[in-house]
Amino acid sequence: MDLHEALAHTEGEVMLSTEEAELLNRPPKSRRGASSRWAATGAAFYRTMLGAGTAERVRLVNLPSEVVCPGWSKPVGLLFLDGDHRYDAVRRDLDCWLEHLTPDAAVALDDSTDPELGPIRLVAEADRYGLTVDRVVGKVTVLRRRPIGGATSASSS
Repeated sequence: MDLHEALAHTEGEVMLSTEEAELLNRPPKSRRGASSRWAATGAAFYRTMLGAGTAERVRLVNLPSEVVCPGWSKPVGLLFLDGDHRYDAVRRDLDCWLEHLTPDAAVALDDSTDPELGPIRLVAEADRYGLTVDRVVGKVTVLRRRPIGGATSASSS
């Protein structure tokens, strides 16, 4: 399933938390050092969202999850985490978003196959959160909520 298909079959909001989004908040002059990488990534991202007809449901966030989540009120069907790769930070992101995930939500963790980074530890602990590995695509692991009746999230323990 490609991104277009995943977005078409996702209920609720799509939350993308990515370190590249940080460049959106910088004045144009300070973007120069990263502009070629960001221009390609940002342009491709927005073309994909427009092409999939999902631009109004996708939120690209460049704030800590603990700042955004308390005021978030919409269900999230696809959460893509790509920010601080330290284990504590990735775990905190997931803990913050768990209550907002739809029952069939997907959680995609970037750089989750690198044994030196935090996301791989979170994948190993997916069961604690009521999640299971759905698939691995390149360096991204997609977790899914287990069907109703599975384990409860770690944040409720």
